[in-house]
Amino acid sequence: MAIVGILSIYKVQNNEIDISKSWQLRVMATKENVRGKGYGAKLLVEAESYAEKQGAKCIWANARLNALGFYERFGYSVKGEEFVVPDIGPHYLVFKTVVWQVRS
Repeated sequence: MAIVGILSIYKVQNNEIDISKSWQLRVMATKENVRGKGYGAKLLVEAESYAEKQGAKCIWANARLNALGFYERFGYSVKGEEFVVPDIGPHYLVFKTVVWQVRS
């Protein structure tokens, strides 16, 4: 078995999103040769499940432009304008309030 993706999630409040018990997705990535095969979706579902069990009311992330469609398919909304993460590039703040739905 090989590692094909990573994701981390932390309890972090974001001042742009006025929702207590917020969690941040960070460092979400899959290997290029497996993109589009559902591994990112599985990572996201597991992270949401974990956060929900910890009492999360909101999950947010700094998403690259090419990942916006992915997050939107899972119910995330864009908040604000594009901003630049130094040494990484342009991003958007995305968030989802907790109304979790079981996905397969």
